[in-house]
Amino acid sequence: MASIAPTTAGSIHVIEWGIQATLPTGAAILAGDTVTINSSGKFVKGDADGAGTLPSIYGIALRSVASGEPVTAMRTGLLGGYDFGNTAYMAPVYAADTAGEITVTASESNGGSADVVIGFIEAVWDGLNGVAPSKALRLDIK
Repeated sequence: MASIAPTTAGSIHVIEWGIQATLPTGAAILAGDTVTINSSGKFVKGDADGAGTLPSIYGIALRSVASGEPVTAMRTGLLGGYDFGNTAYMAPVYAADTAGEITVTASESNGGSADVVIGFIEAVWDGLNGVAPSKALRLDIK
């Protein structure tokens, strides 16, 4: 499956708050991008292979910002606003090898770098999906 994007550009909503940080950015960041902290202490897009960044993922950016602006990123919590399609509940969600993106497809099995699990798909009863639960991203970044 391709990378997962927010259902509405620039819109990720917090269902449950958890660990977070707010830092200036070293590059433009979009809502829903994975971020890492660069050597200058700023958020930049993160990726599973760490090309051009420190190889760890801090969290998910909650809004779109230009370079130099502060942004809050969640490390743990529950985020809505993604279209996970037919992906099963409790399926793992990975940081993609492409900077800033997330996916539900393990990259290592496709010849990519080591998989970085950032959470899983959780059922959320929010009334937005009729009688079926909606799907949200349960972040649990180690």
